Amino acid sequence: MCGIAGAVAVSTPELDLTTSVAAMTRVLRHRGPDDQGVWTDPSRRVALGHARLSIVDLGARAHQPMHSANGTWALTLNGEVYNFRLLAAELMAAGVALRSRSDTEVLVEALAHWGLKATLDRLQGMFAFAAYCKDTCQLHLVRDRAGIKPLYWTRHQGAVCFCSELKALRHLPGFAPRLNHAAIGHLLDYSYIPAPLTVFEDVHQLQPGTGLTIAPQGQPDKWRYWSGPVQAHRTGAAMTQETASAALTDILNKTMGQYLDADVEVGCFLSGGVDSALIAAIARQASGPRLKTFTIGFSEKSWDESADAARVAAHLGTDHRCLILTDDDVVPLVEGLGDTFDEPFADFSQLPTLALSRFASAEVKVCLAGDGGDELFGGYERYAWAPDYWAMVARLPDTAKPFAPRLFKTLSTMGVPIGPRLWDTPRWRHALLEEIRARFRSTAMPTTFAGFYDALRRTALDPVHRLGYDSLLHPGARAGSPLDAMQGFDFEHFLPDCNLTKVDRTSMSVGLEVRTPFLAEPVMDFASDLPPALRVARGQLRPVQRNALRRHLPDALVDRPKMGFGFPLDDWLRSGLRDWAEDLLSQTSLQTLPFLNAAQIRSLWSDHVAGRAAHRHSLWPVLMMLNWHRRWMT
Repeated sequence: MCGIAGAVAVSTPELDLTTSVAAMTRVLRHRGPDDQGVWTDPSRRVALGHARLSIVDLGARAHQPMHSANGTWALTLNGEVYNFRLLAAELMAAGVALRSRSDTEVLVEALAHWGLKATLDRLQGMFAFAAYCKDTCQLHLVRDRAGIKPLYWTRHQGAVCFCSELKALRHLPGFAPRLNHAAIGHLLDYSYIPAPLTVFEDVHQLQPGTGLTIAPQGQPDKWRYWSGPVQAHRTGAAMTQETASAALTDILNKTMGQYLDADVEVGCFLSGGVDSALIAAIARQASGPRLKTFTIGFSEKSWDESADAARVAAHLGTDHRCLILTDDDVVPLVEGLGDTFDEPFADFSQLPTLALSRFASAEVKVCLAGDGGDELFGGYERYAWAPDYWAMVARLPDTAKPFAPRLFKTLSTMGVPIGPRLWDTPRWRHALLEEIRARFRSTAMPTTFAGFYDALRRTALDPVHRLGYDSLLHPGARAGSPLDAMQGFDFEHFLPDCNLTKVDRTSMSVGLEVRTPFLAEPVMDFASDLPPALRVARGQLRPVQRNALRRHLPDALVDRPKMGFGFPLDDWLRSGLRDWAEDLLSQTSLQTLPFLNAAQIRSLWSDHVAGRAAHRHSLWPVLMMLNWHRRWMT
């Protein structure tokens, strides 16, 4: 895991490419503190930079940028090629000599031997790389299938420049970015900025499964080599929960060795939930009792899962560590967010994720995590109730649809059964109806499921800005069931642009590599085969994963309610974070961004502090935007 940067001339460059790339690379040292390198071609037409976090082959032979033995390719790689040992064996059988044990060398020799397209067809891993072909004078930028690793690019002073994080671009001479209001609108409504947008005009993020080719004096040509695992043709319709669980276990057992392959110690995040527990169980089975697991807990018991995580760890027999956070700990975390996230980001689980990354990095350089399990196997609670709710709404006349939340709340109050599955549980029915009412209190109920799910995915429940923009996150008309539409949308947007962005920035800020076995290509292919009934079964979420976990844990630890990786933000905004938030939400601060609805925001803050309402969903994106703007734009 590393940081990469570079530039290639597309006209007569005004930039000194070597100096500029060296400056960008130095800024990324937190991503790769172990080694740095810059290579420039003799004509000074291209320069590649690399900041290395040494994980596999720790010696100088794995120094980057790296060149193929025949001299035709130069490569700078951020990430891991998990099947590099298999590819190495295939290359050596074809007569290719390898000089190191590095996955980077395997990748650059694969490019020289097979070419770019055939190499991508074989490649399994998390990666963002830049590969320069000296024969064609073309630079290729490529991002992994799921979007685990980031890659930004822009045109500047006669060159196309790229990097792993936006802060590197600030070290280009004359770089004067303009705010992208469409990106900021997405941030304030959804809590994240979707690729290909960035917070800056004319700066782009490469999308997952996508490449960009820059030819001499040519326009950048974007191309897609993978379109996602969800909604594939399913051959698994005949599988039962038992056979599917056995198949998933077998795939994870076969791939886990690749995810544990490192010349440094590998640990595991453990929340106590199904995803992380299953990864920890398979990893513990493969690596033995020396596996270290790491958990963050909270002094507020209603948010604390650390006791459950400890019980899971004890049953699995891992070497477990736990850190309990209080509101006194959160102020230093918040103060570091502006540097950790050099693009505004507002999923408030970024705070515990940052704390967990710092905690684990004190002992290991690599950790396994359960990201991707929710999107692939049906883990979000909305997957269970949203289709049922929409099925009821769809039977109403269009004129009555806007009143659906009020109607169903009235029926619930009268004790009228609302529907099957979770709706038959009064506690669930009340909580879900309250959530739906909150989301549609200022807008009409949509008349399509796509619009309904779009509204559910908006985290801000109040109008906090005056920006008009065309959303990139509307699910649109997707084939298949409502569950297909939800999972497809979440895998394409929510997973890479929110969850994986959060994990990458927090972990790499402390030089920690996080590996995600659920996003292994064989696991994603397997998940795409599962019919809806094996992803959500009679209101039960992720039945295939749960059954797989029962092979390792008792039912009491498997069937716990899902809590999610949250923390008591509402309370902390009224206590430990109050002064910090009050400063950012002052009238003077709000006026620095005229598109914010200052009066509305001040009203929300007043109600929140007084305890009359809980407005964290609407206020946190505003706070993160203001915090970022103060750090980077003033």
